[in-house]
Amino acid sequence: MSSFKKSWPRFALESAIEDGIRHSRLSSGRCINVGCGINGRYKELLSNFDVDGVDIIDPGNAQLPWHYHRQDAANLPFPASIFDLAIAIESFEHIEANEDAMSELARVLKPGGMAVITVPTHWTWLFEFGRHGPHYYSRTSLFSLIKNSGLQVVEMSGRGGAVLFIVNMGKSWLSPIGSRIFCQYWWPLIDGLLMPLYMLAAGVDIVFRFPPNNWVVIARKSV
Repeated sequence: MSSFKKSWPRFALESAIEDGIRHSRLSSGRCINVGCGINGRYKELLSNFDVDGVDIIDPGNAQLPWHYHRQDAANLPFPASIFDLAIAIESFEHIEANEDAMSELARVLKPGGMAVITVPTHWTWLFEFGRHGPHYYSRTSLFSLIKNSGLQVVEMSGRGGAVLFIVNMGKSWLSPIGSRIFCQYWWPLIDGLLMPLYMLAAGVDIVFRFPPNNWVVIARKSV
């Protein structure tokens, strides 16, 4: 695993993702990255794996660090039981057929294979009033989604807390206006202004964890 530089706006989440991959105790093998996007994020964490990325985005001329498949996650183009590790980082809130997609993720994992899955919590509905995606997960609904696919939940935790929640809610409410005024400069501008609060949240939210911003799950496919 190569050195991974966490971003301050997503420090709690990305720390959990790094911990989750380490927790899998897999140092190499074949990995599927569901909802991988086209910017190659988290490539350092997967540098020892042979990675197949799946997303519906047209990659254009993007130079991706893994094999890219433009494919619906509910209909994966792989045979059963071929991946040692699966990751789905902030993906399942966007997948309409989430039950089918989770079953597909379980299908392509090897027996004993591990999965690291993160989604926004149901409290983050307030950020964009439901416009972020078709699904907002409570702990119970996410646990059921994963369990019903045939995977065993090893660990589930909430990440981010009170400070980050308030900061992200304000950022989300301001962004429709800010992005119109400042266009592509808005996101680096607002993140730069909020940097002290992101750094504060990284320490304070260890104690004040409610409401969590994200659920982080480590799951295993039964042998």
